[in-house]
Amino acid sequence: MERIVSALVERDDRPLTEHRHISNYLYGTCHDFALLATGTLHHYGVPARLRVGYAGYFNPGKWEDHCVCEYRRGGRWALLDGQLGPIARDGFKIKFPLDDMSPAEWRSAAWIWRAIRDGTIDENICGVSFVGHGRLGRHAAVGE
Repeated sequence: MERIVSALVERDDRPLTEHRHISNYLYGTCHDFALLATGTLHHYGVPARLRVGYAGYFNPGKWEDHCVCEYRRGGRWALLDGQLGPIARDGFKIKFPLDDMSPAEWRSAAWIWRAIRDGTIDENICGVSFVGHGRLGRHAAVGE
């Protein structure tokens, strides 16, 4: 997390709460966004953890490999997707709250693995679709 924030501040040293021009954006993966969300919540004393799993909101009918932050909200664990800003929300037509997603929106890797093993989810709809394979990343889904 320290390296990510350092690289961002090196590009633009204004406070992190200020919006940056796109030329000063620091691009990362879902893992980076989940890590930053988790670290920020930890900084404020909120129990949080990075979770690896699959999102159902990028490609309807598919489960895409995706990391999110899980944090304590009241007396329960809630899911937060820190990667989805206003532009992404509009582009993917996402209407659910990003700081309290339902389990229907995102599933843990273990949940997906069990569903594949049970035959309730087809492994061909789970993984990373943008890598250009004919199937949807079987290796990501079953851990080969």
